[in-house]
Amino acid sequence: MSQKTGQKKTQKKTPSGAKGTHIKKESLTTVQLKTRKNKRLFLERYLVTGNISDSCKQCNIGRQTFYNWIKNDGDFKREFDDTDAALLDFAEGKLLNLINDKNVTAIIFYLKTKGKERGYIEPTYMNIKGSMDHKHTHQMSLNSLKKSYERINGKDKK
Repeated sequence: MSQKTGQKKTQKKTPSGAKGTHIKKESLTTVQLKTRKNKRLFLERYLVTGNISDSCKQCNIGRQTFYNWIKNDGDFKREFDDTDAALLDFAEGKLLNLINDKNVTAIIFYLKTKGKERGYIEPTYMNIKGSMDHKHTHQMSLNSLKKSYERINGKDKK
């Protein structure tokens, strides 16, 4: 198996005792170099497609390989998360462009998602039809019931 040389910076004391940067040669196998290249290529493709499956196909890697990288390589996971955040920023920018163009659907969507605290939310209604043929009972001791009552009314001693 052929090997290529990578470089890694390390701290090393000079003969005078001062710290300096020393370049330590690190051997990388062909497989490791190919993996690095595939990770970079995946992130580039994901930034364009926004789709994990499509990006994997374009890089000729399996989805499980991607998930293994996420699980085992913290640097790759951080880069992926940054790329994912960049895609979200991009989409939010497009949404704001539509809002600036007075697109009513975009305005409503924005208010429903970002304006919930201000009341821009639709209530959810449930229609339940049918009957309940069983009884549900729950037994609780008198002491437990008393503690629950005190906790609810703020009279507990905790």
